[in-house]
This record gives sequence, structure tokens and C-alpha cells, in this order.
Amino acid sequence: MTTIQSPPAPNTATAIPAFSTSAKEAFEDFLKANSSRYRITREKRANIISWIRDNPKAPKTQHDYSQRHHALQSFRYDVEKDMLLALPSESWPKDRQVVVENEIFGVIEQEHLLSKHTSQDTT
Repeated sequence: MTTIQSPPAPNTATAIPAFSTSAKEAFEDFLKANSSRYRITREKRANIISWIRDNPKAPKTQHDYSQRHHALQSFRYDVEKDMLLALPSESWPKDRQVVVENEIFGVIEQEHLLSKHTSQDTT
């Protein structure tokens, strides 16, 4: 699962891309070549939110039961902000925003822009 604290959004209308297209493609190739059980797809995020919001819904299979248990023990959903949060654990003492797999690079780019590295050449 990839998580990150939610930073303020930069002005995307005037933002210059922090990374080249080839850097983005290389990152996507890396994600494909290195799978992780912690990455969450949009579909899996929707399923987790469904289990959290519709808690009385009875699971139909053992897999569904396990997914519901994991969702209820590991996540909370902020309806107002439409934000899925990973609950605190021993290694992470605060809630963390869950970022879906296909948005990881955008979050990295956004953090890069916010850290004022935009004056450097793109990579």
C-alpha cells in the first residue's frame, strides 16, 4: 500500500512538468516489473470503501470476509474529503492518505514541485 500525507495542490495551470515523459514511462515500467501487495488499484479502493460504508453487508465468500475484516481493521474513510486513510500502526503513528497505484507518479511530481526543485532541469 502506498500512502502519503496530503499536501496542498500546486497551481497546475502554471506548473511546469517536473519530470520528462521518459522518466514517467520508466517509473511505470518499474511499477509493472516490481509488484507489491501494498499497492492499491482504484477497484480495490472502491471495494475497501464499500466494506467500510456498508459494514452490515454480509460477506458471501471467505475471501470477501477476509477483505472486509482487513478493511475494517486497517482503514477509515473520510466522506467529506472523499479520502481513504490507513489507520495508525506501530511503524506509522498517524493516519496516512491512501494513493491509488496510477496516481503515485502524480503525487511524486506534485511533491517535487512543492519542494521548489522546479528551477532545475527536468529529469
